[in-house]
Amino acid sequence: MNILKNLKKSYYVFWSVKNSLNVINSFSKWHNNEYIQVDIKFKNGVKFEKVPVGAAWAIINYYYWSHKFNSYSEGDLSIFYNVCMDIYSKLREACTEWPSNSWGLQGTHGIIFMMARKYMPDVYVETGISRGFSSYIILSALKLNGKGRLISIDISDDVELCKKKYKIGFVVPDDLRENWKIIKGSTSDVLPELKENIDIFMHDSLHTQDNMTFEYRWAYDKLNKGGILISDDIDLNSAWKMFIGSHNDMKEIIKSVTTGVSIKK
Repeated sequence: MNILKNLKKSYYVFWSVKNSLNVINSFSKWHNNEYIQVDIKFKNGVKFEKVPVGAAWAIINYYYWSHKFNSYSEGDLSIFYNVCMDIYSKLREACTEWPSNSWGLQGTHGIIFMMARKYMPDVYVETGISRGFSSYIILSALKLNGKGRLISIDISDDVELCKKKYKIGFVVPDDLRENWKIIKGSTSDVLPELKENIDIFMHDSLHTQDNMTFEYRWAYDKLNKGGILISDDIDLNSAWKMFIGSHNDMKEIIKSVTTGVSIKK
């Protein structure tokens, strides 16, 4: 499975950037220290220097998938790059050295930015907030869209990082919070209380098969026609595969390294 993941990652890199070997080599050190930086030279001529490797992977995923969906924008790429760099700047403020057993930005983050820009949702629901990486990225896309609001659900009020506690979503700037509603509680309690239909749903909470299946089914009932279901960590169990296989009107449009996206026909 790891070999397959690495092959997919390498393919996205080779397709997107000119200096692919340098970028792939930097990814080999990813899990030890995401503050390691790499230059990116995209095939369309756009260049970014000294990008943390987690941010580089997210940015490459935006570039790759936005081209596949005919929604690439150089302006969006620049804005997404700035958001990613701001996230790592805030992580550096919290932790001068990369925290062990931690994680930063992922390919999923590039995908969710692209999807929010392409499908321009009015109501977006995400489960799992933690430090607020996804929330920041989604809210940035909604601001660019000029419409939409985000409902985020998390069971906790705070998150620990480098032996300090922060409010969940602490990386999200104040100027993006106007259209953001945070609801505390487990998804099994909170989701049934949300009565309105939605345009995009993203699962990124507890990655058990039962919980993922529950969230997918709830989203299926609430998604408008043409609505988008996104799930991170689809590689951890068979929940995504079984759900897609049993719902013929949910067309899978992305199956990335760890991310699945489907659209309700």
